[in-house]
Amino acid sequence: MVKPFLQALKSGLKNVYDVILPRNCINCEIKLKKDEQYLCNSCFQKLILLKTHISDESISPDKYYTKAYSAFKYDDVSKECIHFFKYLSHTKMSDYLAYLAFDISGLELNTKYDYLIPVPLYKTRLRERGYNQAVLLANSFSKKLNIPVSTKIIYRSRHTDTQTQKSHEERKTNVKNAFKLHKTAEVKGKKFLLVDDVITTGSTMNSIAKLLKENKAKRIDLISFTWATTFTHQNHKNKS
Repeated sequence: MVKPFLQALKSGLKNVYDVILPRNCINCEIKLKKDEQYLCNSCFQKLILLKTHISDESISPDKYYTKAYSAFKYDDVSKECIHFFKYLSHTKMSDYLAYLAFDISGLELNTKYDYLIPVPLYKTRLRERGYNQAVLLANSFSKKLNIPVSTKIIYRSRHTDTQTQKSHEERKTNVKNAFKLHKTAEVKGKKFLLVDDVITTGSTMNSIAKLLKENKAKRIDLISFTWATTFTHQNHKNKS
């Protein structure tokens, strides 16, 4: 009797909550139905059309990673997903993004990695935001991939300006020598998958890959939820 009562109470409280604070689609802002989460069905269908599994071989002539993967193109719906997650403190959304990336997009990786490495924030940025979205995303990706996450391999050693609005060359300069290895990091012979929410030019992650390669890592690949560039295997145009 207790369990049905608790379930009924939970359902009742949820209904009251939805009346007081209705759940709206994060993209178009219409009220969500009971079976919808974050996105209404219409926007969900739009997101599905953005699916793009990237196997990058040509983004940068001086790249230090082997391949880069992403679940969706960077467009209105995927952009709102990231904005909601990254800047509005909806930290629990990381599991939903992982669900979209692997269950809905169908993203598949063929390499067995030793660790997922989330792109680290500098300590002042981390204090300001209160969390590192790449760490949350990596933890959620880890559940899907059954690969452990490590935040004890790479750290950001200095403040860097936001990469937004910078050219490819400016981005490279901005993150040059911005990352260092933890003293106890074991890198030699390891395979790493670097994780971030968005890949644009790949400069930040390539800078980390360079450091790992210089320390004898066997392989480095990149993965993100969304990809804000024209270089995809489907040759989609960037609308952002």
